[in-house]
Amino acid sequence: MSTESTHTELVERVVERLLDGDNQCLDTLRTQYAAAEWSIDVTESGLFVEFELPAGVDTISERQNFHFGDVEAVVDELTYGIGFVLYVEEGRLSRLEGYTYEESLPDQVSNLTIHYTDTPRDLDELLRCQ
Repeated sequence: MSTESTHTELVERVVERLLDGDNQCLDTLRTQYAAAEWSIDVTESGLFVEFELPAGVDTISERQNFHFGDVEAVVDELTYGIGFVLYVEEGRLSRLEGYTYEESLPDQVSNLTIHYTDTPRDLDELLRCQ
């Protein structure tokens, strides 16, 4: 698997997990993500994903600007895993930041596991947008 496809799979799995749940804001963000084009910028210690949404896509009106990140990735190549924060600006998906904990982001990952940092997940507290 190429480095690009490794990072693409990581982003897809993380965003899927972040946007999972029965919540109106998450419903809107899932619709936005399905319509989005995005690019990945990989750095030594993480990655940044910028989302481009088409005009006319539904936006979140309840809470315009917020971020959340209750998902982590565990891989064999890193001792401490990878954390993530998803940003919403003006009611629209804006960017995803993935970061390591004082380690370099590997080009390839083995045994990728995505999990929530807290369970059960409290979506009302996490998102505060209903």
